[in-house]
Amino acid sequence: CPLLSWCGAALSGDPERFPPRRPRPARPLLEVSVGILWRGGRFLVTRRAPGGFLGGLWELPGGKWREGETASEALRRELREELALEVIHLRPHPSVRHGYSHFEVRLHPFECETADGADPHTPLAHQWILPEEIGTLAFPAGTHKVFAKIFPIRRRAAESPGRYGTRDGP
Repeated sequence: CPLLSWCGAALSGDPERFPPRRPRPARPLLEVSVGILWRGGRFLVTRRAPGGFLGGLWELPGGKWREGETASEALRRELREELALEVIHLRPHPSVRHGYSHFEVRLHPFECETADGADPHTPLAHQWILPEEIGTLAFPAGTHKVFAKIFPIRRRAAESPGRYGTRDGP
C-alpha cells in the first residue's frame, strides 16, 4: 500500500482495532412499574398520546418511580393518578430491561385487580383485551418483553400454528 508508511492503522500494529472506539456514555436507567389489571379474563391497556415518545402505541398502565418509592407503591400511585383506580392483590413478576438510544428502562410488572371493579377514568384511549389479542395492537418492544415473561405459552402458540392447541393443532 503506498500509504503504509504513515497509516495510523498499520503503525498501530493491529489495524483491525483502529480507530479505537470511544466508550459509550452510560445511559440513565428508569425504573417503571406496570400493571396487568384483570377483569373477566381480559386485561387493561392504554394508548400513549400521539406525538410524544412512542406516541400512539399501546402499553400497560403504570409509570416511573419517584424517589424513595417501591415498585408496588409506584404502581398504586400511578394507577390512582392516571386512571383513578385502586388496585388489590398485586402479584409481582420478574422485571425486564429494555434499552433505547439514550436511556434504559426496567419494567416491573404486577398482575392485579381493581378494588371495586371500576372502569378507568382517563382521557387516553383504553380497552380490555384478551392475551390472544396482543398481536392485534402495536406495543413498544419493552412491553412485548413483559408479555413474553407472563404469557409464554400463549405467545409460543401464536408464533407456532399447529401447536399448543391452536386451531390447526390437536
